[in-house]
Amino acid sequence: MNENKNRYALLILFTAIFFVSCSFLIENNLGHWGGDSAKYVLIARTLATGEGSNFINALGGKVLYFYHITVPLVLVPIVKIWGVNYIYMRWVFATMAVLSIWLIYFFIAREDKDSGLKSALLFGVSPMFLYYATFILSEVPYLFFSILCLLLAEKFLDERQILTVREIIFFFCSIILTLTRYIGISVIIAVFLYLIFTRKNLRKALFFLMFYLCLLYIWMQLLSTLGEYHNIFKGLFLKDPYDISKGTIGFFDLFFRWAKNFKFYLFNLSYPVLPYLRRGYILNIMFNLAIISGFVLWVRKKGLSVKEYYFISYIFLLPLWWWRDTRFVFPLGFLSCFYLVWLGRYLLKRKFYNLIFVLLMGVNIFDCIGLISWEKRVDIFTNSPQADYFQMLEWIKHHIERSDVLIVAPKPPNVCLITGKLCTEAPYISAPWVIFNFLRSRGVEFVIIDRNFPFDYKNLAPVVKLYYRYFQLVKKIGDCYLYRLSYE
Repeated sequence: MNENKNRYALLILFTAIFFVSCSFLIENNLGHWGGDSAKYVLIARTLATGEGSNFINALGGKVLYFYHITVPLVLVPIVKIWGVNYIYMRWVFATMAVLSIWLIYFFIAREDKDSGLKSALLFGVSPMFLYYATFILSEVPYLFFSILCLLLAEKFLDERQILTVREIIFFFCSIILTLTRYIGISVIIAVFLYLIFTRKNLRKALFFLMFYLCLLYIWMQLLSTLGEYHNIFKGLFLKDPYDISKGTIGFFDLFFRWAKNFKFYLFNLSYPVLPYLRRGYILNIMFNLAIISGFVLWVRKKGLSVKEYYFISYIFLLPLWWWRDTRFVFPLGFLSCFYLVWLGRYLLKRKFYNLIFVLLMGVNIFDCIGLISWEKRVDIFTNSPQADYFQMLEWIKHHIERSDVLIVAPKPPNVCLITGKLCTEAPYISAPWVIFNFLRSRGVEFVIIDRNFPFDYKNLAPVVKLYYRYFQLVKKIGDCYLYRLSYE
């Protein structure tokens, strides 16, 4: 009883320190300007005003764009009550993050309370966890709903009945998870494999899969009434989504992409736990091997549970996507922590094991302090590679009065959110005549070209060079150029 109280006390202490840390990072701005955050805010704004899943400031305000609808839905209540308030939005994500740590503890504590606490705390003090916890991105909602799904799955799989209350809640949470990120289907695959290979319950497995697919189909049909949504398979088989003229890939190309990406993710399993290990190649390999060894050891000692099937399905499905990034292994961070903790507990003497755990916690806490210090020093609008681009957007906001002017630029959501103007992007295709016809057919009046956005620059620079008589330079800030188009 006292041990449980001590564990809860440590989790409460962590929660308090975590919220204090977040207060240093959360300010009244979007924070992350990669494009996704602005996109989520714009869609939330249109949903809140009854416009559907539109970019409210996109092409005529009527371009329909379904894009991972869960995150905008989380933001809708805030927009309804307070408008576009970045502080409240970012605090919602920070709260979801800390709730995820509690869920991690409850999920793993079902099998081992001490490992559950250590895994939750080690992941919670990771600088990557603190980083994503304060941004309006899909990382934290996905983490929250994935752990909730796994927790619900382990509870309803103990029940013999079909379609219990827990199971129905799980189905809806799994759909929310899938619409947060497509990789969320790995939870469904994990439960399906567990029912077939561990429980040997084929009837329940097939019923489970069919019921999920039916619910997902109904949900997709409802969402399709809001507008077109992206077909994941189109992106999956494109050779280069940034240049559709390169065409699609075949099965063998897809396999080689998978193999290359699989190697990348396998050697970055430690990134969400100890991100700065990547600077030391040998240490990074050692910790990745330790995580894999912990996984193998757990399977040999305890067998395959739902979380092991999830770990396998996630790490095998993820490499199919063309774009690889360490951020995509973030949702596996709590399992990487668990397998690392489990290996240390099994192989090391208790004192040495606790000493190493405290040392790892200390390294992460020190890195978190460094992260906070860095975030307070760096201003993306003044001292970043994209500073010219953001200064250009501020210039447009104050010097171009018309709100219906149409701009083609990198990261259209950022342009829409900052300038209040209409914005779209040129097609990703290496054919200047096609892009120019696109600009003319849509009546584009301004084009922004910036060398710090290589994909857009590669496509738009040849257009300006070839059709120079139609482009008039209006403003130049560093490497960022603003052109006005005249089709006469």
